[in-house]
Amino acid sequence: MTGHSRGKTTANSRNQRASAARRGWWRGGVIYQAYPRSWSDSNGDGIGDLRGIIDRLDYLEWLGIDGLWLNPLMPSPDHDWGYDVSDYKAIHPAMGTLDDFDELVAQAARRAIRIVFDLVPSHTSDRHAWFLDARSSKSSRYRDYYVWRRPGPRGSLPNNWMNYFGRAAWSFDDGTGEYYMHNFSPHQPQLNWWNAEVREEFDRILNFWLERGIGGVRLDAVQALLYDKQFRDNPPATRADSDKERRIGQRLKYNANHPDVHRIVRRWHSLAAQFDPQRLLLGETWVPSIRQMVKYYGNGTDEFDLTWNLTFLRSPFASRPLRQIIELTLRLLPDDAWAAWAASTHDDEGRATTRWCGGVPATIRCAMLLLLTLRGTPIIYYGDEIGMTEPLLGKMRRALRDEESGRSRDGSRTPMQWKAAPGAGFTSSTQPWLPLGDASVANVETQSADRGSVLWLVRDLLALRRTFDDLAVGELALVSSPAGTLAWHRGKSAFIAVNLGTSMRRIRTSGQILICTDRTRDQEYVAEWLELRSREAVVVRSTSR
Repeated sequence: MTGHSRGKTTANSRNQRASAARRGWWRGGVIYQAYPRSWSDSNGDGIGDLRGIIDRLDYLEWLGIDGLWLNPLMPSPDHDWGYDVSDYKAIHPAMGTLDDFDELVAQAARRAIRIVFDLVPSHTSDRHAWFLDARSSKSSRYRDYYVWRRPGPRGSLPNNWMNYFGRAAWSFDDGTGEYYMHNFSPHQPQLNWWNAEVREEFDRILNFWLERGIGGVRLDAVQALLYDKQFRDNPPATRADSDKERRIGQRLKYNANHPDVHRIVRRWHSLAAQFDPQRLLLGETWVPSIRQMVKYYGNGTDEFDLTWNLTFLRSPFASRPLRQIIELTLRLLPDDAWAAWAASTHDDEGRATTRWCGGVPATIRCAMLLLLTLRGTPIIYYGDEIGMTEPLLGKMRRALRDEESGRSRDGSRTPMQWKAAPGAGFTSSTQPWLPLGDASVANVETQSADRGSVLWLVRDLLALRRTFDDLAVGELALVSSPAGTLAWHRGKSAFIAVNLGTSMRRIRTSGQILICTDRTRDQEYVAEWLELRSREAVVVRSTSR
């Protein structure tokens, strides 16, 4: 890999991009999500770390991303690999130190990359000092930082609430004779966000990280912050509820999704707004519908800047449902709000390269082109840019499994594949923390030398976004297209078409193909009809609108 140019930018493009940037660096930008344990191991212990991330920043600059979202870096017993936090103001020893983190922020800034820090506000680890104190006595200093209830008749559970893993949301504490609430694992006790002291603690935690110069924060499981003060039983699930709720058997109405959560989000937004330049607030809004998701934008300027579109993430990779989801998302967004699009995740849904694409290279290319040309901020999951797929790993046993399904989430968290060599360039250890996938083809070294690779397709799309503002910040208008296809305009002159069907389709347009998933078609001129083979997609500079 040679050179780290981020592409030419015209004066007009700079002006338009500057206008968007004044409203937030993520508008027109691209976020890359890296799972720190699996990104790059600098010391040979088989675990990715901050020094390893610093060592690979040149790659991210070369790729052309604007923000780097890192999964939790704070100390944790790792029952849920960082999402069970034992200290909110420190760095996990396996990851490095606060000095390493500060260097990462500074080195990334030199490359115009902002760090997005992952925070977990809804619960702590059961090894956090607050919870250790809370369970020591009913009158302890931090008792009311958590949610406690006396047993029901004959020692029964306080109510029928189930957690997100399909088990009771209550565990009994022998020492104090009461149940504590947990919307996730029993190792993740629920914080009591009705308590003003908890809210003030998190103001201080947010400030602690925002003052270190990060570009923003991603806030985990926001819908699970508040609960019903009357502790009413959840109702049975119906056909209108999410797949997870139907599997659990109840709608998570009273232990999550409380309307007063929006007051907390507005509080966070007011705090982040005090910083210059503006800091991003990205909310993991795990809600089953787009109508619920858009509520977390508030009026468009006073809650989250970006939210997690679970409906898009869980869509089949087919033209009709995708069209409906894209249209509804953009139609329901409040004025001045900005969408976020993610196809892969470290969580239940896993990698789009496997879930959507079945590992088929042509389909992976279509997925990446679609993701990077919608209006909003695309979030690229590490390895998707080289077509990494989830390996069939029967040995995957380390990460917390969904207790309702027994599915391990390890498959989407395997180490980054940098080259076709022992350790895949991720580590010099013979025992990486998770087994490696097949790095023989899906690796950075091989693909960076091949201009026809998935990696170069992604890089060229990111470069095009920087020089073609219609593609980065232009309005999106879906157009009619044949069955199995999706097509839309961006701004005045960008036209995108994706054929997810099984046969060739013709779509009316004219102009020059700027990028095609079949790179031999780049710069081809279309006079009136664009012909797209099955699993082929294009970006056209259109002359027909």
